This record gives sequence, structure tokens and C-alpha cells, in this order.
Amino acid sequence: MRSRYEEIRARGAEVVVVSFTPVERLPAYQAQHAWPFPVVSDPDRVAYHAFGLGSAGWSALLRPRVWRRYFSLVFQGYRVRASTDDVHQLGGDFVLAPSRRLIYAHRSTDPADRPPAEALVKALEQAEQLGERGT
Repeated sequence: MRSRYEEIRARGAEVVVVSFTPVERLPAYQAQHAWPFPVVSDPDRVAYHAFGLGSAGWSALLRPRVWRRYFSLVFQGYRVRASTDDVHQLGGDFVLAPSRRLIYAHRSTDPADRPPAEALVKALEQAEQLGERGT
């Protein structure tokens, strides 16, 4: 997503990370991930429920691609820390048109299940074609 962030913004859109990390821990969470986009706190998981994001069972957490993803992150310098966070909570990627209409949805099936940034950019392109351009 980082590699396409400026292109997404140039299309009048914004990437927002929604985390269930409590507000008081949000600065450390943002520093850990160093994302260039805004991060908001949703400790009650209102957005998670609204977008239909569920929880992963242990079988999903133990998939080889999940382990490969975590090992890849460690080799990139990500430091594994003990966490009290819910490791079972799944995320997702969504594109909303300015009219608030959902035009793209990817609900993760495990922690490593993320769409390529190209899929989100393509959804933005399709929204533009339908006259749903951002401001």
C-alpha cells in the first residue's frame, strides 16, 4: 500500500488504518508500523462489526502463508513483541466512494490475507469511471 499511497491520494482518496488498539497506545502502534497514512482507534470494534470482519480460528493462524508473512516481516526488521492484542481479529481492505457507497471489499481470511494495492487502485479507477471521483 505504501508504494501506491501517493497515487491513491492523487485520485482524491485517502488510506486510513483502523485499529482496535486503545487510544492511549496508538502513538506507539503508529511508531511501530511507521505508516504514512492516518491511523484511528476503534477499541470497541464498531467499524470491524460494521464491515463484517470476523475472527480467525487457530487453524487459520497456523497456515504456512501466515508464518511466511511473519518471518518475512522479521527479516525486514519488524520486532516481535509480547502483545495483549487479540491475534484472532481479522482485518480487511475497503474502498468507499465519496457517496459512502462501498465499491470494494476484501475481508481477510487470515492475518496474511491482504489484497495487492493494485486491486484498490483499480477500484478507485472504476469509481472514477462511474462518476464517483473524490474531492
